[in-house]
Amino acid sequence: MLAFLTLGAALVLLNLFDSLIGNDLTLLSTGQEAVIPGLTSFIEGGSVGLVITFVPTAGGALIVPAIVVAIIYRLAHQSSGAVTRSSCF
Repeated sequence: MLAFLTLGAALVLLNLFDSLIGNDLTLLSTGQEAVIPGLTSFIEGGSVGLVITFVPTAGGALIVPAIVVAIIYRLAHQSSGAVTRSSCF
């Protein structure tokens, strides 16, 4: 819950900072921006739980959920037009 609240605060501060410097950062709606990290946190947490439970020595396998999360963020913002090709990894 604390992570979700800090995410919300970060979005608000990012929006304020963006307005202050006059940049035209395009974010999705607040609800959509909140759902994306919620989904990716669920994926990451579930993956860690599965690896620790079933294969404790396979910590290197956690790179796979990290890649999946990066792809989710990329696709979510690319489809909305919020991120251009030059501004995202």
